[in-house]
Amino acid sequence: MSISPAPTQIAEVLPAQVAKNTARAQVILLSLTVFLGAFLLFFIEPLFAKMILPWFGGSAAVWGTCLVFFQCALLLGYVYAHLTSLWLTPGQRAFLPTALLLASLLFLPIAPHLSWRTQGAGEPAGRILGLLTVSIGLPFVLLSSTSPLVQTWYARRKLGAEPYHLFAWSNLASVLALLSFPLIVEPRIGLHTQGLLWSALFAIFAALSSLAAWSTRGATQALKSLRETHAFGSRLKIREVLLWLGLSACGAMLLLSITNHLLENVAPVLLLWVLPLGTYLLTFIVAFSRRKLYSPWALTGLFPIALGIIGYSVYAPAFLSSMQLGVPVFCIGLFVCCLFCHGQLAARRPAARHLTTFYLMISLGGAIGAIFVGLVAPNIFTSIYEFPLTLVLVALLTMTVQWNKGWTYRVFWGAASIALIAVLGRNVRSNQQDAIVRVRNFYAPLSVKRRSNPLNNEAYRSLFHGPTEHGVQYVAGPQRLLPTTYYGPPSGIGLALQRCCTGSKRVGVIGLGVGTLAAYGKSGDYFRFYEIIPRSLRLQRHSSLIFMTPRLNMRSSWATGVYPWSQRHRKNSTSWPLMLSLAMLFRSTC
Repeated sequence: MSISPAPTQIAEVLPAQVAKNTARAQVILLSLTVFLGAFLLFFIEPLFAKMILPWFGGSAAVWGTCLVFFQCALLLGYVYAHLTSLWLTPGQRAFLPTALLLASLLFLPIAPHLSWRTQGAGEPAGRILGLLTVSIGLPFVLLSSTSPLVQTWYARRKLGAEPYHLFAWSNLASVLALLSFPLIVEPRIGLHTQGLLWSALFAIFAALSSLAAWSTRGATQALKSLRETHAFGSRLKIREVLLWLGLSACGAMLLLSITNHLLENVAPVLLLWVLPLGTYLLTFIVAFSRRKLYSPWALTGLFPIALGIIGYSVYAPAFLSSMQLGVPVFCIGLFVCCLFCHGQLAARRPAARHLTTFYLMISLGGAIGAIFVGLVAPNIFTSIYEFPLTLVLVALLTMTVQWNKGWTYRVFWGAASIALIAVLGRNVRSNQQDAIVRVRNFYAPLSVKRRSNPLNNEAYRSLFHGPTEHGVQYVAGPQRLLPTTYYGPPSGIGLALQRCCTGSKRVGVIGLGVGTLAAYGKSGDYFRFYEIIPRSLRLQRHSSLIFMTPRLNMRSSWATGVYPWSQRHRKNSTSWPLMLSLAMLFRSTC
């Protein structure tokens, strides 16, 4: 014999079960929206940068400029999330994201606009930023706003519950996107197909995000708006806000400085751009995880060691010159230093009421750091001084953060700051030593230095592109016109130019350097040099370091395409196919 529950009991149980299932479905929807948004956000970064990389010369600076755009767009996304959460009504907060997501579908399928392709001279940073804005600007900003918006919806639905685990969840998706692109997707799928797949996933994300906005609209009415609610947390202190800003800026400066260092000294390849960025995001996952995944005490000991190793590598560049040692050491150092900065951010995170302000300060600091390293430093420094300067700022900020721990910490970090300032000073002196002239542009710092041959004590001059020597010419005597370094007579290009044909020849050379290959020119030959850096020729003329000057009658003109600067010596010539083949041969020897 069974006893059936009374009808009133059934009526009470069913709504409770429905409410529980609805709440669970909302949590799943919000988590999926955050995950997919973060995955798409960090998948498009290497995807679109790879699309436009050949347009601007394949330089490491292209990656850095893209990072500047991504940090600034992230800031705009967080500003949008902050303002909508603060000022809009629940209905408006659901309608506006839906309308913007529908508008962003007009950007699909994603592809770089051909009208922004490099034409003529000038540094391309502005064109890269403009191209990224018109091609993926709105979708990227909306994806950037997803994490803080969804966390705000979650906090409102849970009446102030901490949503920071969703931040770690979004960073996990970001790391998966960054790792899957170079290891799985990029080797197997063409760029055009990748763009179509991303566009299809973005359309799915737009539907999920719109559904999430409308499904949580009723829950947000419980709080009305953040500016009307004082239930969660006290007022913010200016010192805490400035520390959020400084810690975030130092993390971003470390990311860009180490990324630029690896790309300049190893190779501007995709993996070496993705690896530091993935390491940087991993520190956010560890720092903002619900469970404590690291020991603050152990990190306090590891952090000065990592900062010291990085500082010594700037003091003595040969210390980590090999790729096998330098890449892992710099990535580990980046992880430890950024984990300290982001761990301090996590320890200082505010209550749910100030969530969007917290993320806004993090994104603002990241944008400031990225703009300084990616845009400001190349225009105010003649060499890469921003790397040691970043280390000094990190040490000074650490002394500020740990000031209240006592005199031991103050003295230690004060001494560390002085040591890193000394490293910066030595870096400046070493770059100025024996330098005739130094300039810096979008691509890299250029310098011409005096040298002497230890065997015969003959003077020569060397052109350095960053840390790499790109040409040598003796100052006087018959050796002045002698082809040197890896373009000498026994080299592959030297043999080709000496033996390729008996008559006059037309030669195209990609990259001017110091014009060493012009030493092989004879009467009737035609040599054209394609140079992506307009300042290169002016630098060499100013320092009298160029093989073409003493023997060739030059005239200049602007060429079209990726390499806009050409120097010509025009006489009788043979066919252009020889020029093209030799250009390819020269490119393979660089």
